Amino acid sequence: ISLRCEGDESRSMWVCGEILSINPRDADAVAKLKIALRRPSDALLACQIIQDVGPAAAPAIPDLVALLPKTAGDPKIRSSAVLALSAIGPDARGALGPFIEMLMDVHERDDVRRAAAAALGAIAPESEAVRSALRSSLESPSPFLRYEAAIALDSEEQRLAPYLKEIKKRIEKIWSYPPAALTEKKEGVITVVF
Repeated sequence: ISLRCEGDESRSMWVCGEILSINPRDADAVAKLKIALRRPSDALLACQIIQDVGPAAAPAIPDLVALLPKTAGDPKIRSSAVLALSAIGPDARGALGPFIEMLMDVHERDDVRRAAAAALGAIAPESEAVRSALRSSLESPSPFLRYEAAIALDSEEQRLAPYLKEIKKRIEKIWSYPPAALTEKKEGVITVVF
């Protein structure tokens, strides 16, 4: 399959994601996503597609890691890049250092710290450095960060982790934190009935 990026870049990236879900070895599709990660206007969508593609997007790891320091002022892209690396899985171990730094940085936004906690638990739950950072987060004033850290540390229910991760991913695709609540740093509880 040959991909050409003409016209709508978002559609082109979406097609790349679809191709990778069918044929994870399509280097052309991964290359298009890697290019998109370098364009500020396309980085968020590329990260979201990589979250869906998962391990097949491993060649994009260096680009995602390079994106992390550039996104300090944009928590939505920053969180999405962290979650994209998390979706790739253990191959993204090279990002553990930046994730631990994000998790431990009390000036980092809470949603980014929560994404870092989830990623650390998904990528290297057995690492003592990861476990230590997650244990420190259990003392956070944020109940949501404490919750993410506790989930990442919980080894007794690992068989449920893929299921819970999928539910969380689906919720986050259709729901986003209300902008006014983010600005005012309000927190709350959402109940999902199914």
